[in-house]
Amino acid sequence: MIDRRHMTELSDDEVMLLDALWDGDCALWMLQQAHYQATTDLPYCHRYTDEQLLEALSSLTERGLLRAYLYVYAETDDKRYYGLSQEGGAYWELERKPDWDAYVYSDERDGMWSVESASLATAYDYARWAHEAGWGAPHWQTLTQIEKPMYRFFPWADFPLVYELYGEAQAKTYQLGWDDYHERRTWWLDILELLDL
Repeated sequence: MIDRRHMTELSDDEVMLLDALWDGDCALWMLQQAHYQATTDLPYCHRYTDEQLLEALSSLTERGLLRAYLYVYAETDDKRYYGLSQEGGAYWELERKPDWDAYVYSDERDGMWSVESASLATAYDYARWAHEAGWGAPHWQTLTQIEKPMYRFFPWADFPLVYELYGEAQAKTYQLGWDDYHERRTWWLDILELLDL
């Protein structure tokens, strides 16, 4: 059994498949038992054999909860990919009840650090933490702020407004660790953090 709200007719195993897809599409092999936990970083896994997995994915697709397509640029022989449809995302929300104002996405690339959130206060809370913790974030008072209206945060969901804060990445000093992180945390980055919020 997994922690869920039982607001849909989905089986536990089907909810676990949606858990793998809430923030992006996955190749078929990523959803297989042998790779599920490495793909998702989740402590649980569905019980489907590879054959049963194909049947489950086909059923979810036929019910309008998943999108199935071939990604021709995939570097693997099997190019089957799956993602949540808008309806599938709504089902996932019913089971997980995400607080989107508390969700953050942070990234660092090309020498720039950034955080995005539907809540400006949450974005600044995370930026302040990441700077004080020495996780590469510049001082929060130096960050550039931009607004992204009708922003597609996920393939299945458009948000009316998302805020992004960004600035030049700093050297990582890791002054604070995970215990401090969880003590200060008012946001979530993934499902485990969402369930523990």
